[in-house]
Amino acid sequence: MNPWWYWVAVAPQFALVGGLALYHEHLLATGREVVLEVRPFDPMDVLSGRYLALPLAIEVLDRGILVGAGDPRPGDSVWVELAAGSPFWTPVAVHEQSPPASPDRVVVRGELSWGAEAGRLYVRYPIDRFYIPETGDDPTTGPLATRPKLSLVVRVASNGAMALADLRVDGVPYARWRR
Repeated sequence: MNPWWYWVAVAPQFALVGGLALYHEHLLATGREVVLEVRPFDPMDVLSGRYLALPLAIEVLDRGILVGAGDPRPGDSVWVELAAGSPFWTPVAVHEQSPPASPDRVVVRGELSWGAEAGRLYVRYPIDRFYIPETGDDPTTGPLATRPKLSLVVRVASNGAMALADLRVDGVPYARWRR
């Protein structure tokens, strides 16, 4: 095979993967830090590797904070506006359209998963797993009553995109907690 054809075939694939990695790293470097509460969690799935499934508290929202007169359906994109709180950020509004950008506003983009039922909205976000290093400790082991509280640190871009930055175990970054 001619080397020229090889690079014509492979270069776009490298460019795509490299571009995705650069976008993710840019988001981690420039996005606004937000700490989200993790609801009670499931231990890792043996077939999928060492990870924690992270159901966020902001996945189940009160329909009363929906802004707009429309009726969103499963699969629709929504933008959840968050307000700083101690210790976690909390949802204050759900928009059906991307709200105007503002330096004071933090909005994360999600997808309505089950629609509106009994006054609730169920939203899925693109971050839902924290992968544990092979040699790392798993904070989900042990009795449920003694498991530590988990929170997720994400970086949020102005367009609502999110990137997982860290997992905190009882308020301590995962890397320091496992020492």
